[in-house]
Amino acid sequence: MSNSHANFNSRQLSVACKQNQSGFVLLATLFALVAIAIMAGYFAQRVAQIRDAAQIEVDAVAAEIDFASFRAKLAYAANVNVVTARGLEQGATDIVVREAQFNRRRLPLDGSFFALDSDSKVSVQDLRGLISINYCPEPVLRRFLSVWNIPANQHDALVDSLYDYIDDDDLKRLHGAEAAQYRERGLQAPANTVLITIAELGQIPAWRDLMTELDKKPGVKEAFLAEITASFQRGINPNAAPRRVIAAIEAFEPKSIDAFLLARSRGEIAQPDNLLPFLRAQTDLDTLALFPSRDWLLQFDRATLPFLLKCNLKLERSSGTRPARTVDCYRQKRSLDSPLQLPGGIAVKPSEIDRPREFPIDLVRTGI
Repeated sequence: MSNSHANFNSRQLSVACKQNQSGFVLLATLFALVAIAIMAGYFAQRVAQIRDAAQIEVDAVAAEIDFASFRAKLAYAANVNVVTARGLEQGATDIVVREAQFNRRRLPLDGSFFALDSDSKVSVQDLRGLISINYCPEPVLRRFLSVWNIPANQHDALVDSLYDYIDDDDLKRLHGAEAAQYRERGLQAPANTVLITIAELGQIPAWRDLMTELDKKPGVKEAFLAEITASFQRGINPNAAPRRVIAAIEAFEPKSIDAFLLARSRGEIAQPDNLLPFLRAQTDLDTLALFPSRDWLLQFDRATLPFLLKCNLKLERSSGTRPARTVDCYRQKRSLDSPLQLPGGIAVKPSEIDRPREFPIDLVRTGI
């Protein structure tokens, strides 16, 4: 009887073990299926990301081809037409005749966007319309910082450290920085020459701190840097300058800036005398250069891309073999289209793509 009881218990134990093993196998299988599902989802997501990235690159290549075509046509148009104070205009090459006619089709060089087709927008910015970090007079630079509501107690360090970086001596200005101060912060010694690109501002201690602070508000740093250039152009072209740059020019009467911008949009600022109604009674015009430079910043915006395409176009009218050359092409993350609010109530609109005007396409057609 005891043997039968033992055999029965043994069989029960065996059945229980098999059930436990089956339960463990089932649980392990479920875990494996969950893991496989997670991995499959991850790889599916990665494949989707790779596919999307590949599509962006395909779109970017197509956009870059179209941008290159536009640059070539624009360079041609700029060399068969006369660039006047109002921008690039269509018609005869006699500048005196052209200045007398306000009804010609024209392309302003103020960085405003124009619709090239249903998906693409372009803008042309005369670099003389921006703040040249290399040659901007100190009073203009200080006012520009004030317009951007950069605290006044930072201005001395920003100005002095910039000039210390550019000059060719080792004499430290009161609030500046020379090689010793750079070593203390583990930074490369100052170049002691003009900046080649705006990116170099990140190597200057005070400016490095400013960029870090501006970067805390999305889009603000990009908007600030969009109004600065490292070009070698002297003077500021008010016909091509953004509003905040104009506000930094002491010659302009602050209350007249809106009226000036309206007159500019109509193409009415064709010669220095046209500026007089908008300037202070007693003013120094040395900082103004109404005629455009031959260095332009071109921007290409395609709706399917998360970034803008940018290139600097240098026009070489004196060259018979190379009338224009493109330098420093790059992609820039798209800024926010909605207005940003800086401390002090300054409204910032990094992108002015809203309701772009139709591009004067006749200007860039072959056989103008």
